Amino acid sequence: MKLNKKCNLCGKSSFKKVCIKNGWTLWECNNCSLVFVHPQPIDKELQEAYSYKSGYFEGVDFKEEELDPYFEKIFKNKKGNFLDIGCGTGRIVYTAKMCGWKAKGLDLNKDAVEIAKKKGLDIIHSNIDDFNGRKNFYDIINMGDLIEHVRNPEKTIRKAKTLLKKGGLLIISTPNINSFFPKYSFWISKIFQIPWSHPSPPYHLFEFSNKNFPQFLEKEGFKIEKITYSNISLMYSIGNMGIFNKFKNEFRKGRSLKKAFLKNNFTNNLLIIFISFIFLPSYIISKFLKVKDEMKIIVTKK
Repeated sequence: MKLNKKCNLCGKSSFKKVCIKNGWTLWECNNCSLVFVHPQPIDKELQEAYSYKSGYFEGVDFKEEELDPYFEKIFKNKKGNFLDIGCGTGRIVYTAKMCGWKAKGLDLNKDAVEIAKKKGLDIIHSNIDDFNGRKNFYDIINMGDLIEHVRNPEKTIRKAKTLLKKGGLLIISTPNINSFFPKYSFWISKIFQIPWSHPSPPYHLFEFSNKNFPQFLEKEGFKIEKITYSNISLMYSIGNMGIFNKFKNEFRKGRSLKKAFLKNNFTNNLLIIFISFIFLPSYIISKFLKVKDEMKIIVTKK
């Protein structure tokens, strides 16, 4: 099947079908290897997906005395204006506020926004495209596991650039499809005919790599300052397959593996144990590799 579209990163028009997951078709650009969902879900489907009713991060919150350690170090160096795009319940916004920054957040999850507002945080139910923010205003903008969710990454990055001061920091975290575990789990999915654990349609509309995404950011007028890597947890990867949703939701609510197993059915539990067994060796190996399956890219606006 030929797609009548251009790649969102490189602009080329040659693609191959990768797989179907959760009813959504994933494609790969033959030029830059960007993996993406096409066709994309409609707005109504996304609004339903990003709600506690659907089980999306239901019960996930933070204790106000617990600041985000990574961002606390950054915010203590100076004071300024901070924007967190895709802020959830606002832990990083809260951290910035406690460190003396003027902090604002955006999120599409109405339930998460309401929780954040009750904490006295300046959080707006909006995406970045609809956000009417001041240009050249923010010293730091954070996109933590956000860019893979947006409909048009190019448009989102350009909007963030207009909001950011010259020399300001843009911090982006996103999964890295060009690492050992995603590749291993892809072939395991082919061999055992199980869902590929790495992509998350309809939530993740794009899957980037440590090759194509930094090049894209440089093309958009940013200077790469630093790229660091971390492992996505094995439990998250297994839960991301889409066949253990009851177990995953129970674990999120109680944070107890024992309770989640007890409330799950026996056959599904056996499948979890089997998949854990075949994934574990590759997960351990990936811990010792330099390039891992989650990347954090820090760039400055030129």
